Amino acid sequence: MKRLAFRPVYREHHRFVWRCLRRLGLSPDDADDAMQDVFVVVYRRLPTYESRAPIEGWLFQIAR
Repeated sequence: MKRLAFRPVYREHHRFVWRCLRRLGLSPDDADDAMQDVFVVVYRRLPTYESRAPIEGWLFQIAR
């Protein structure tokens, strides 16, 4: 199984996570703060991510 690097995941998906947080009802400022929290969790859990499913679903689960 190939291990994903954090930096490309953040670069390619931070806008997606921010939009998810906004759709969940957060204000822009709160979405910014929550996105930092989400990506701290992503950084910690990325080594355990199983790439059989799209990463967007995994990111959304963490974000909500």
